Amino acid sequence: MKTKTLIGKTAIGLAIGLTLIAVPDIAQAQDLTPVNNFATTIRDFMTGAFARIAGAIAIAFIGYRWFSGRMELRRALTIAAGIVLVLGAVSVVDFVDQGIN
Repeated sequence: MKTKTLIGKTAIGLAIGLTLIAVPDIAQAQDLTPVNNFATTIRDFMTGAFARIAGAIAIAFIGYRWFSGRMELRRALTIAAGIVLVLGAVSVVDFVDQGIN
């Protein structure tokens, strides 16, 4: 029973491999402009004015909860660090990209 399964999987893998070898233009012919546009839109949303305002409101809310004793400092710092990472992600990527080039 296991031999039939192994032969079937091998045949499927071989068929896929031969298809990819025979038609290499499949991967090269893809137009990824819509994907790039979507990713750019998400990046702009996460680093734009709305994200900065939402981050400021979240920091104010966290500060209020911490000062009133409803949140421990460790959790407040974790949330604040997450906000900083999200808003600063583009700057970090640009810095690393400049270092590589």
